[in-house]
Amino acid sequence: MNKKKSLFLFTGILVFAVLLIALITALGSGGGLIKLHSGLQYKIVLNKSTIKAVEGQLMIAYITYKTEKDSVVFTTYSTPNKSTVFPVGKPENVGDMNEAFLLLGAKDSAIFYLPADSIFKGDAKRPAFAGKGSFIHVGIRVDTIMSKEDYSKIAEKKSVSQKQIDDELIKKYLAANNLNAERTEEGLYYLIEKKGVGSNSKPGNQVSVLYTGMLLDGKVFDSSEMGGGEPFNVKLGEHSVIQGWELGLTYFNKGAKAKLFIPSALAYGDREYPGRIPANSVLIFEIEVINIK
Repeated sequence: MNKKKSLFLFTGILVFAVLLIALITALGSGGGLIKLHSGLQYKIVLNKSTIKAVEGQLMIAYITYKTEKDSVVFTTYSTPNKSTVFPVGKPENVGDMNEAFLLLGAKDSAIFYLPADSIFKGDAKRPAFAGKGSFIHVGIRVDTIMSKEDYSKIAEKKSVSQKQIDDELIKKYLAANNLNAERTEEGLYYLIEKKGVGSNSKPGNQVSVLYTGMLLDGKVFDSSEMGGGEPFNVKLGEHSVIQGWELGLTYFNKGAKAKLFIPSALAYGDREYPGRIPANSVLIFEIEVINIK
């Protein structure tokens, strides 16, 4: 695998959105803004719900970041789920966004004004759109507010359904290509095409592999060849790669050539890598184990 570990390290853009919100310590002034006793300022656009969020609940919302000139910097609408999920916590600092979240209910919306100077401290990392003294406008439209327990139940139902879909897709692919792969209890399929020598790899081993990753339609999204042709080294047990690799490589020994058929739950789930990996994708990896240490 190449050095681009982004395929094996989740740095989803939704996490960026939540962290960015957490950086707010004060908001700028402007017409129509509501000012709380802490100094936090915001503007309510729609106030449809009489029941507001409480601490400990999860808020599912659509978020858009814009410059003062109304250019979109980031929007959850461009992500697979269109929205993001974050917990409503107890306000702890002056200007804490949680103080405002507690005033929002389902279907409510609001606008916040983030001072660029409080987000980008140094000139070196300051983007062109965030000039000194400028504000980033953040629009939030709440979709749903629910308990963590209810959200977990919904997520589990979706997960079970997707696992069934993925399993059927893999079995259909194997049948169409006359392949006889083994299935693990986790839902991973593997096919050893050439046996190696010695013991299989295990957690704690460093495994060097050549690989090609593709979708079910044969589209290659990554390979060691694309990264210069050098073997990719992964230390099992450190969770630096997707779970499908952590599990799959333990079935191979040095010199083995094999294929992994990885359901989305053991890969990137509903996360999308635009132009490369769609959300909820089954992944196929052709693997050659070069060395195990």
